[in-house]
Amino acid sequence: MGTWDELFFLQIRGGKLMVASAHKSDAGVYVCVATNVVGERNSEPAELVVFERPAFGKRPQNQVVLVEGMAEFACEVMGDPQPAARWRKEEGEMPLGR
Repeated sequence: MGTWDELFFLQIRGGKLMVASAHKSDAGVYVCVATNVVGERNSEPAELVVFERPAFGKRPQNQVVLVEGMAEFACEVMGDPQPAARWRKEEGEMPLGR
């Protein structure tokens, strides 16, 4: 069985580097290094950026309030780039003036 690096990085003949199942920790600048008996040379750097889909840290919970009472729904969103949180009523538009 290979090492962790061998399982997630695959170098193919011709110098191609493939990153399988990219993680945030894979983000960074990569350089191809050519080496032979007369020396070594580096390619120009290439940057890998790894984004994350939006996810929820906190989700809204059901509320029961009296008329004129206040309901508060907490929602925490995460991702990269940081997503914006917005609200909509499931059956359509938010109530006018609210």
